[in-house]
Amino acid sequence: LLDEPTNHLDVESALALQAFLAGEADPGAGALAPPETLVVVSHDRDFLETVATDVVVFANKQLRYFPGTVSEFEQREAEGAA
Repeated sequence: LLDEPTNHLDVESALALQAFLAGEADPGAGALAPPETLVVVSHDRDFLETVATDVVVFANKQLRYFPGTVSEFEQREAEGAA
């Protein structure tokens, strides 16, 4: 569970964390692999777009699952509201 993981990081550290979680970092010898499942709460849009592969929305005491990025989720929501 990551709650606002980029809040207190400098740009270089935030990008390194983003690359690691997205599986884009060079693991090197003995390095950790990124987790397969991760729950992230963040207002950092670029971070979420890179790291998130699925979106779970909690609203009205219910969870709704959407496969895809945050942008794809918002697009589907907008199309559904139109």
